[in-house]
Amino acid sequence: MADKRCPICGKSFNTPLTKKYCSSECMKEGQRRTRKDWEERTGYKEKKRQWTKDYRTKQREVNQGIIEKEDKKRAAAQKRQDTIRRKKAQKELEAAAANGDIDAQMDLALDRDDMRTYYTLYRESIIKNDDEFNVKNRYGRHIIAGADVYDPDFVEKAVAMEDYYDSKDE
Repeated sequence: MADKRCPICGKSFNTPLTKKYCSSECMKEGQRRTRKDWEERTGYKEKKRQWTKDYRTKQREVNQGIIEKEDKKRAAAQKRQDTIRRKKAQKELEAAAANGDIDAQMDLALDRDDMRTYYTLYRESIIKNDDEFNVKNRYGRHIIAGADVYDPDFVEKAVAMEDYYDSKDE
């Protein structure tokens, strides 16, 4: 047994040669001081901060990549849903047109860019509506491209005007 002095509190104590501190509290304080000295000598805290910063940056990049992949998946799923909805709406439109719905036939003519059919159907729709509601003064109420729907050459004038504006756009 040897007499030693505790490096933390300075007390003398009798101990075997391997013991360095007088109590467990002093031993904990000694370990804390040793760790702090080591951290200061090696620059551990700054290295740890840098490592953590790099790790978080890498995680953000990975997460961003995952988010981008998920966004692409969501966009693809939305596109598939939109395609399904459009096809369904197109089938419903074609069925309505086959059953004689003038508005559906007009929509299909616009989809095909068939302006002659569209204006013919438009004219029929207006005349049918005016007949249904017993409209007396029919002239001058529905003018397109300078032609009234009751003019016999309404369709030709409307199509000519469409062609004129289309050629100006090009």
